[in-house]
Amino acid sequence: MFRDRAWWFALGAIVSVAMAARLLLVFAGPDTESDAYAHHVIARRVILEPWNPQVHWVWLPLFHWLSALAVRLGGTMDTVRFANAIGSAVAAVAVAFQVRLARDHGGTRASDGLEIPWVPCLAGTLVAWHPWLNVIGATAQNEALFLALLSLLPTALAR
Repeated sequence: MFRDRAWWFALGAIVSVAMAARLLLVFAGPDTESDAYAHHVIARRVILEPWNPQVHWVWLPLFHWLSALAVRLGGTMDTVRFANAIGSAVAAVAVAFQVRLARDHGGTRASDGLEIPWVPCLAGTLVAWHPWLNVIGATAQNEALFLALLSLLPTALAR
């Protein structure tokens, strides 16, 4: 039991360092993704015309509504970037948890039948340090939110 807990603490440290790296990208300067600016403009227009579907014609408007709420509360595009940088950690922890559930149901065993306790940590680490996640997680685009939601979906469905 303690060894399993130690791996979770290790994953927490790894995910925290990855999150700090994304936050450093946010502090480094303006957003480099042109789509992020378009999403921010849409969010600002949602405030002015919330019931006009032509404003947020994108197929998943949740991100624009959340961004509009942030703007309405005085947030900026960097506020959304900070939220994405922090929220991107959800995917790594969710994947590690799902791998642990699979392991507990007989999924990841060594050839001699022993448990491999570090596999969930490895899975979470690979997600936490994936280059795409760390680049997109420091922008004001919607992918970080959808990745978090999609990574939580299997656990929610299993429950």
